Amino acid sequence: MGRGPLPEQSLKVLRQALAVGGIFILLLFAVGYTSKVLTSGRLRNEEKRLQQLVQQEAQRQVELQKDVANIDSETAIERVARDELNMVKAGEQPIMIEDPTRGEEVPLLTPTPTATPTHWQMWLSLLLH
Repeated sequence: MGRGPLPEQSLKVLRQALAVGGIFILLLFAVGYTSKVLTSGRLRNEEKRLQQLVQQEAQRQVELQKDVANIDSETAIERVARDELNMVKAGEQPIMIEDPTRGEEVPLLTPTPTATPTHWQMWLSLLLH
């Protein structure tokens, strides 16, 4: 009992089923590939952001190391005393500039509410005028 060739109708159905299956597999591949490409792009952007952050922190570290190296110098001590502690040398006269708005309350401008006519009042004014 040998099998003979498949009838024409069966071959057509088989070809259609294989085509649909192939398209489905290609669609799955395309969705997976697109997902990987998008993830790769996000990871590249995150890497760039982190590299910039590392560079900023490295620059900050260099500045802090300079500050540590100069902490005992006379100019550094004087700068901290003048700028941060508001100290003056003996014989100097400090000049204090006060902020004129400091301590004063600035009145807030609030808009005056306007009465909004109701729907029936708008219709009445339209009908009468």
